[in-house]
Amino acid sequence: MSKRYFPYSERELDYLAAHDAALGTVIREVGRIRREIKTDVFAALVGLIIAQQISGKAAAAVEAKLVARIGKPTPQLLASLTEEDLAACGMSRRKAGYILGAAQAALNGQVDFAALSVLSDAEVIAGLTGLSGVGRWTAEMLLIFSLARPDVISYQDFGIRKGMRLLYGLENLSRADFVRLSEAYHPYASIASFYLWHIANNA
Repeated sequence: MSKRYFPYSERELDYLAAHDAALGTVIREVGRIRREIKTDVFAALVGLIIAQQISGKAAAAVEAKLVARIGKPTPQLLASLTEEDLAACGMSRRKAGYILGAAQAALNGQVDFAALSVLSDAEVIAGLTGLSGVGRWTAEMLLIFSLARPDVISYQDFGIRKGMRLLYGLENLSRADFVRLSEAYHPYASIASFYLWHIANNA
């Protein structure tokens, strides 16, 4: 199956560069950033729960073990497993419980994952954060990396905050500063986020 990438064009990059000179300089230096998305929303949520508070490399290893064991994670397949089964793939028992809870929510209709694509960003966040172990950061990452929403930026993401501090030469970044500076990114804050992550990762 071919990979899917977050869809955007030069129009969004031109807009961001025109509205934020510092970010525009980075965009011109770095060029287009391609970010893979997972169109299976439930499987994407499982991956994001695994990724909470661990490195990307560690998360990929755990997810690979899970996929090797059951294939693409679905609510039905996960419901047949125990916390011990999932923990054997390298995740904590706590995360295993969160994933099994999400699977049960999908099966009992608490969350209609197929319908998330037609909900607003705020509605998606509200619905997902009702699940144990799914906070605002996880919901925001799902909006970007599965639903490909164009205008999401996460104050709770360390990399985003680091990227903003480096971009604007700030020692500290308050929430008020974050809101003020990110105003220039809307309505394409997700694309701005890609460049902030790049700055943070290549400091």
